[in-house]
Amino acid sequence: MKHSHDSLEIGYLPTIPVDAKVTLFNGNRLRDSIEIPALQPLPADTLADSDSFTGVSLTDSGHLRVITQAGIMLEVIKKQHEFVTKLLGITRAFSDACYTFPHRPHRLNRGKMARTLSGLCAKYHCPEIIAIPLRDDRSGWYHPQTDGLFILPTDEGDAQYLGFSEDEQCAYFSAKRHGFLLQIFSPDDHDFIDNQQCIYQRLGELLILNANQTETPFYLNIDALPRLWITTNGQQRADKPFTFDIVSFNYPVIEITHGGSGSVHCHTQVPRQGVSVTRKGAHLMVFFADNTLIINDVFDPQKNSAHHRLQLTFAARPITASELAAYYIESASHGDNGLVKPHEYAVIPLPD
Repeated sequence: MKHSHDSLEIGYLPTIPVDAKVTLFNGNRLRDSIEIPALQPLPADTLADSDSFTGVSLTDSGHLRVITQAGIMLEVIKKQHEFVTKLLGITRAFSDACYTFPHRPHRLNRGKMARTLSGLCAKYHCPEIIAIPLRDDRSGWYHPQTDGLFILPTDEGDAQYLGFSEDEQCAYFSAKRHGFLLQIFSPDDHDFIDNQQCIYQRLGELLILNANQTETPFYLNIDALPRLWITTNGQQRADKPFTFDIVSFNYPVIEITHGGSGSVHCHTQVPRQGVSVTRKGAHLMVFFADNTLIINDVFDPQKNSAHHRLQLTFAARPITASELAAYYIESASHGDNGLVKPHEYAVIPLPD
């Protein structure tokens, strides 16, 4: 980057001699960019006319993280002969500019904030959701795809975003109240949903459901997430069975890790015909027409002690994960001609 009229300009150098660093740089700023004609500065329209860079850092992958005077956080990536600029988030400097009522300094101009964020998202590559720090220890979130602005209730400032449901036109968040989810439709319209004591968490593209304390879940279906991971551990009691309907979740992949003392029951009205299984490492995969069920560690003798308590019921016909694993090993070991087949990756229809 170069220093010009007390503002920072971002650019990339393809190569630079090591012995030239002392003469050309003052710290990480160029003394005079004219001496290096190979400097490739960011396009002039990267920022708004009134904005400027105030800080820059370099990531381990060689990308630039920048903050602007207007409170915009960006990541700049050089791809061949062009720059890709991603919006990472905003700071209080950005949100403070949206408190525009002179006699009500703590009232947010939501319309201005939504319009400004919409303009940023039209200009940059955007994440799924943008966190918004607000005054009075409050916070909000902006959903670029729907232009949705969600302001959290006063006592729910630490709520974490779980995802957006287009069918319901609302966003879901974790809630301070144990066993509940926060459902927000608009800045002034929210509700608390009883999720039957199950705990949902979001980890990137993965939604996690902790089922230790619940018998049936609230079926949380989030758009564009490829995987749901259902877990139980030593905190699940023997008298707390967990039962869910597979087709009530709309995720392409449902993964189960069962380590609790209780039982897990997976129900579906789909008959066994047309359903098949295979083995991948220690895991059992069950293929339906519209999704895949993965049961972790079924083939690992160190971790499969609970799988006789994990039951799949197809149109009122139950079978345990342990029985499915034994059936797979037996079926995959011998083909129609009696030859031994590999145990992994053979796709076997479920028994009638």
